[in-house]
Amino acid sequence: MTAKKSETLFGNKVKAILDRSGEVRTESARKLRLGINGLKSIVQGNVKESSYAVLLRLAEQYEADLFYLIDDTIPVLPVLYSSPQNRETFEINSELENEKKLLAELKGKKGFSEAMEGFLSLNPNTQRALIGLIRAISESDQK
Repeated sequence: MTAKKSETLFGNKVKAILDRSGEVRTESARKLRLGINGLKSIVQGNVKESSYAVLLRLAEQYEADLFYLIDDTIPVLPVLYSSPQNRETFEINSELENEKKLLAELKGKKGFSEAMEGFLSLNPNTQRALIGLIRAISESDQK
């Protein structure tokens, strides 16, 4: 059994950050304290993980979000810069994506539409009671 090859996006993210800065590669390499060939290797994707020092320099020099740089679940574009507001926006978008995936999965289930129509026709108190009941059943099934 072969393991699924995961794509690392580090090089593409560094390239996107540098492209947005508008600097030439030699200037970027100097700022990051890398040789031009070292930076070229990173940008071309030959380096899967970078040293802690390079990550910190990217964060300092270009205000790149460290979480964005190391997490391959975050897409390359848009580039995320370090600010608490950006982090919150990404987390909200991730939650929305998860909800969209769940809804798409549920829509394929037989009888889901009829069940939802019935649920929505109930008064809000009954809806909350049913939600509580479903959570309790789900928690007991997980144990």
